[in-house]
Amino acid sequence: MAGVGVSAGLGGGVGGGTGAGGAHAGGSGGRGWLGMPLPYRVPRPAHFRLNGLPEPVEMVDLSVPDLPADLEGMTILHLSDLHVRRRWRASRLVGGGRGGGRAGQLGGLGGGTVLARLADALPGLRPDVVCLTGDYADGPGDGAAAGLAVAQLVARVRPRWGCWGVFGNHDAPAVRAAVRAATAGRVTWLEDRLSEAGEEGGVGGGASCQPLPAGLRLLGLNWPEDPFAVLRRAGEAEAATREGLVITLAHAPGAIVHCSRLAVRLPLVLCGHTHGGQIRLGGWVLHTSSDLPGRWAAGVVRARRPDGGSTLGCISRGLGEAAWPGLRFGCRPQAPLYVLRRGAAAGVNGAATQRNGAMGGDGGVEVVLRW
Repeated sequence: MAGVGVSAGLGGGVGGGTGAGGAHAGGSGGRGWLGMPLPYRVPRPAHFRLNGLPEPVEMVDLSVPDLPADLEGMTILHLSDLHVRRRWRASRLVGGGRGGGRAGQLGGLGGGTVLARLADALPGLRPDVVCLTGDYADGPGDGAAAGLAVAQLVARVRPRWGCWGVFGNHDAPAVRAAVRAATAGRVTWLEDRLSEAGEEGGVGGGASCQPLPAGLRLLGLNWPEDPFAVLRRAGEAEAATREGLVITLAHAPGAIVHCSRLAVRLPLVLCGHTHGGQIRLGGWVLHTSSDLPGRWAAGVVRARRPDGGSTLGCISRGLGEAAWPGLRFGCRPQAPLYVLRRGAAAGVNGAATQRNGAMGGDGGVEVVLRW
């Protein structure tokens, strides 16, 4: 990746975010009055804006066991959960970037300015791959606005191996059709399929891009995710996942556990959906719309596989807001930029990792990194 160095790993980058409790800060939620679930306590979110990268881009070193040597240093820009609304005027969806004033911002109470800042940052990035993981629109009537926003964003980035995406639970059929039409040629939509060997992805803002290198494949799981059915239909799935790296794109984090239980090897899953809780009050997460406890609503988790290996899951805080535009508190929007490194993933701050029996069934899900 040109122009961007890496100066923090998983352990060092989290130091100010986990508090004195280390890996066990916050504890788990319990049951309160009339048996209603209590919210979960999470540490202060860690931020990774390094080397001058502007908000909302956050760069993270990600250690991936058995990463092929020729993919060392590979960079992935992860965009998720834009939640664009049609009442935002088309001329203000992304707009003219710096110096554009309100004409260069999305409308709303703050969500739009996030996409404007992201649009400013994208031309300076040179990721190898751009991955989009769903919920581009907020509702069924927002497809045209969402398609325009996604198209304008990817037009500002030039990935070496293309733009790839899946859809989420807010992306109704009409939304999917509108987004596909607006991004034709710019994004390759992996709608419940495994990419072909050497396939070319969407070109983003470039005139061309290189095909996927040998040893790299992408698996796309549309909402509702069913990796079992998708891989049954992929006749070469076992051979494709035996060696090299398969990056799985899904919307909801439950796919992390599903992928870890397959006979094939799926070492890395990117997803969103939770918005990191969206509202954090003094470190308390009230709701995640998933089966993850709030203290693990965003970050990197590791699920053990039956063969003794592991599946890493990266859960983005996302860029937009559900329910009401601008409805974020104590939980900043995020566009993670992952830099892949060879090696075993450490626990939070290098300490013992936490486990979630409810999600993993056998207690096989551990926290690697919180943000």
